[in-house]
Amino acid sequence: MKKVAKMKRNDKFILLYFFSALLAVYVLMGCADRKRSNPLDPQNPQTKGKLHDLRVYSIADEIFLSWNPIGLSTIRGYRVYRKMDDQQQFIAIKDISADSTSFVDKNATYNVRYQYTVTILGEDFESPPSDTVAIIPGPTSIFVADVYNRHIFKLSHDCAHEVYHIPVEGYPWQLDYDEENNNLWFTDVLFNEIVRLDLTDQSQIVLATFYYGDPV
Repeated sequence: MKKVAKMKRNDKFILLYFFSALLAVYVLMGCADRKRSNPLDPQNPQTKGKLHDLRVYSIADEIFLSWNPIGLSTIRGYRVYRKMDDQQQFIAIKDISADSTSFVDKNATYNVRYQYTVTILGEDFESPPSDTVAIIPGPTSIFVADVYNRHIFKLSHDCAHEVYHIPVEGYPWQLDYDEENNNLWFTDVLFNEIVRLDLTDQSQIVLATFYYGDPV
């Protein structure tokens, strides 16, 4: 009887040890997961510890950068780096406060290719640089109609970046830009209409409807 009781106590000890070890592993894994959820952790599988989603477009000779907020109150800001094709390395051009997620480079020249990267600044560290974005600034009066999704897009000078897009009520086909009045005229391929789109307030006015044939 004593031997059986001793074996039961040993079994309880083994089970207790097993569950304690399992709990320790679970806690450690949870800590590792929480650490890797930090966007500044180099082991984070999504961010790799650097800024993501850096975007760029230009209007005339101004270049606009934007990115998503990090979501941490411990950072003190961002640092913007720029490089032109004739330069060997990136040069820091501006420190941005932590509550801002955009920057406008007003010191650019037409038809020159610029590359940008952004780092995150902490109290005593600087993150690895983000993936680079590149653009050639220039006049931006390039508009494209997406007839199937019923949108009009404004593109950058090199047609590589979207400046903005506007949803329209009809199905835009052919476009004509009135720069003086900041209007865009388009023909509607389905409703056979000519429409004027005010690019300032995005209002649309139907100017004419053709019941026979398509307006060109």
